[in-house]
Amino acid sequence: MERDLRDLANIEHLTDFGRLLVLTAVRSGQILNVANLSGELGRPHMTVRRYLDLLALTYQISLVPAYTTNVGLRLVKTPKLYFTDTGLACYLSGASDWNALARQGRLGPMLETWVANELAKWIAAQSEDFRLYFWRTHSGQEVDFLLARGEELIAIEVKAARHVEHRDLAGIEACEQALGKRIRFSLVLYGGRELVALGPRRLAVPYAAALLD
Repeated sequence: MERDLRDLANIEHLTDFGRLLVLTAVRSGQILNVANLSGELGRPHMTVRRYLDLLALTYQISLVPAYTTNVGLRLVKTPKLYFTDTGLACYLSGASDWNALARQGRLGPMLETWVANELAKWIAAQSEDFRLYFWRTHSGQEVDFLLARGEELIAIEVKAARHVEHRDLAGIEACEQALGKRIRFSLVLYGGRELVALGPRRLAVPYAAALLD
């Protein structure tokens, strides 16, 4: 492990490494696209991957894998990238407040990033083996997170809005249909203040209440 870290830390171009840090902060909450990062940096794929491995090993970023065990659907298999410090991510991307994030069109992804980090901390504190995934088809149907314990899954969708509309459930409905009884129940974490039943085994929960207790 130490040798691997020393090898990864052999950074030839510190300026490009710093630029990659900014690019990952801006792309937090998005599916990892190494080709895109390589093109923006002007560095080979292998170099970018080595730098990303170093960021992951030093807990600057985390990669949430796609849930791909279901049969019959063309699913996205590339992981999602999350910056592990939302404050630093906002600083690097020039967002000083919520309004700046909204202007950048990044309010949703940054809230999703915060939830990803809180879920990772919760998982680390559990005695049972929980895993975190996301679910997305090539046609664009998506659920932000699947919290897995064995074959049992909890679907979690993150919304910044203060109200949950029926259209907000499209990804959850598609995921429930695809994965069937493996989905024990589904949650929408949203910006409202009340618990709201959304149907059988579906609940809207204020994200502050769910993750800040």
